Amino acid sequence: MNVKIRSIFDSINNYFSIASSVLIARVLGGLITILIARSLSGAEFASFSAGFFMMTILGYSTTGLDKSFVFQYIHQRRKNNTELIESYLWSKLVMVILLGVLAIIGSYVALNFIKFSFLLLILGVLFSLSFWYFTLVLSLYQAKQDFKKYGLVQISFYTLIFVFTLFFIFINKKSSIIFLLAYLLGVFGIIPLMVPFYKLRIRYNRDEITKLLKYAKWLIVAEISWLFFIRLDYFTVSHYLSKNILGEYAIALRSVNILSIFVSSLSIYILPKVAEIKHKRELKIFWKKSNFLTFSMVLLGLLVFIFAKEIVTVLYGKNHMIATDYFRKMIIAYSPMFFVPPFKNLILKFNKNIHYFLFNFILIITYFISFFILRMRFSYQAPIYSKGIGFIIALSYIMILYYFRDKEKLI
Repeated sequence: MNVKIRSIFDSINNYFSIASSVLIARVLGGLITILIARSLSGAEFASFSAGFFMMTILGYSTTGLDKSFVFQYIHQRRKNNTELIESYLWSKLVMVILLGVLAIIGSYVALNFIKFSFLLLILGVLFSLSFWYFTLVLSLYQAKQDFKKYGLVQISFYTLIFVFTLFFIFINKKSSIIFLLAYLLGVFGIIPLMVPFYKLRIRYNRDEITKLLKYAKWLIVAEISWLFFIRLDYFTVSHYLSKNILGEYAIALRSVNILSIFVSSLSIYILPKVAEIKHKRELKIFWKKSNFLTFSMVLLGLLVFIFAKEIVTVLYGKNHMIATDYFRKMIIAYSPMFFVPPFKNLILKFNKNIHYFLFNFILIITYFISFFILRMRFSYQAPIYSKGIGFIIALSYIMILYYFRDKEKLI
């Protein structure tokens, strides 16, 4: 019994090691946002956010492929994974180029319907290569379960972005374009961490790529849907708010990242562990660890809600107090997210990965239905409430799927 308890607490300790590394990186990311927000007007920060959102949406658009690679790397347990890694590199590069071209065309077509600079949207597409490379290096270390290097990648990337942001402020080069450029320059901080993989080549291997994409197809669509969903309310609410107030809304969205740090850290830790589950005993231990961590995140969410005003004041200053109201409502709307990581990652053990996509699809559909029902009464608050409803319904779907249908397929 003592051995089991020790195993659980060792795993929890490993998780918090990951979370602490991610926390440092996110704190740096938050400081970067604060510096930029304080350097730009509300309208300029709204424009920056549009380019930034485009950059991150495309940069993280290959997340489904990344997860598929990590899962396959561990699940297959092959002695030589070089061919799998090189096929992953080829697929990831082709995918981001195709999506970048489609994004540019889509932005041009939608030019008459958006309020933001087309140039900033284009730069967001081009600079998305920084996050493409960032997620590439992260996935390689996650697959090897070298979480210390994983954390180092995070910290190195955001440290250099922070340094460049300070430098641009110091030389008085304060503009949306310059601050977006800082993210691209941040890539130089993680190039040394690719040294262990210097022998890898981007090669086309039809068999390996076919296997990888066959498993990844629903994950790719699911992760793109997720990226679209988590930023959807920002663009929806733009119809109700001026650019100055829209900047306050963007600050509230960034503040919610305080909670998403721990949720995403749990997902990072859980994915490789899910791939290793082979027996009911391992599944039972997995749930003990997950339940403890989930309960901890709920308590954290409660503390953040109570001190929301102080958090916004300390981080962004009294000039952005309007963001506090948005922030508190978002905390409530996002709270079901605490329970998502264990269920969402476990369904990767199901025979059909379409369920992973359906979870995110339900989020989007529920959001739009709720939004059109609530928008007339709640105006700019409707997107927040709609997001909360989406989380509740999608979480209910995935819990029903696990407990009443596919639980036995996990092992």
